[in-house]
Amino acid sequence: MRPLLLIAILGVGALSVIHGSLLNFKVLIERITHKNALIHFNGYGCYCGKGGRGKPRDQTDMCCYKHDCCYEGLHSKQCHPYIDHYRYLIINDDVICEYRNNSHCAVLACECDRHAALCFRKYAKTYNKKYHRYPYVLCKETTPKCRGSKKPK
Repeated sequence: MRPLLLIAILGVGALSVIHGSLLNFKVLIERITHKNALIHFNGYGCYCGKGGRGKPRDQTDMCCYKHDCCYEGLHSKQCHPYIDHYRYLIINDDVICEYRNNSHCAVLACECDRHAALCFRKYAKTYNKKYHRYPYVLCKETTPKCRGSKKPK
């Protein structure tokens, strides 16, 4: 889930000028989980933040792993999920991605982000502080292949 680190590097002052899925994803996470995305999720486990290798450490880390797989699937469809801007609605605590002139790729990027944000909310009670700012060097196991994760069609 490399988008969170890129947003952190760009800094809070630059957020107002960033367009695309990176900012969409950050805001979506915050609206769904009521947590600061950069502070709470960036650097969590082996997959939340820059990079991604080894075995996901818990359900929250698995949310990030599946999000990485989802974005990987979009790249194979010639989409650019890190920059495809999209609009969405939140109705009854769910995210509606099919909204106002979104391109096909933008809808797919939104769906990846939607699944991750809802996953974070679903597993909020299992969030383990010991995986916050987890040392990447400890993520040594073989990286699982992206199979069986939610990839948009």
